[in-house]
Amino acid sequence: MNQAAGFTIIELMIAGILFLLCSLALFELLDQTYQMTREAMVRVTLNSEARNLFHTLADGGKANTEWVPGYHGHQRDPWSHELTITDDHRWKLQNAVGGDATLLGRSYPDAFDLDCQGADTPLESCTSTGDSHTIAGYVDELSPQSVRSVGNKTIEVSFTVMEPEQVFITMEKKLPRRDYSETFWTVFTLGTNKKE
Repeated sequence: MNQAAGFTIIELMIAGILFLLCSLALFELLDQTYQMTREAMVRVTLNSEARNLFHTLADGGKANTEWVPGYHGHQRDPWSHELTITDDHRWKLQNAVGGDATLLGRSYPDAFDLDCQGADTPLESCTSTGDSHTIAGYVDELSPQSVRSVGNKTIEVSFTVMEPEQVFITMEKKLPRRDYSETFWTVFTLGTNKKE
């Protein structure tokens, strides 16, 4: 009696379905891994930019050829509350002696134009639909203030940093803001180490 060697159509269908299910599970695992990696990279960028800004606020930095002082060791605000962001989302500050200095944390290498989709969408600095922003830096909002100042000896600073690449992706995918930006806050105590 001759028996034909090989698989039946039912066996091939079952093998195909099992292969498809395993492929789908593997694809889902890879997609989740990619998403987690992307979120981790965004957090690294946001924390790096925040750390850079905190460091410059505290200790100062060099802009072009001019040294700009930080808050540490000063009896008064060395910037006279003139810390702002530029139109292209980099940050600048007004020196205590009146010189205007732009300090760049990092410039985003592939600057792009962003059209706002409404107030605060996708950036906090968007005021209405149709506003246009050039994104060349990492700072969205920056607000030094001394509203809660204790005897004019503290400066409260809050700022929002963003990941420009994710902001660009957001224009198409409508990601929630927490996926591409984060707000940081601190208070600096003005010291008495230096005479001013």
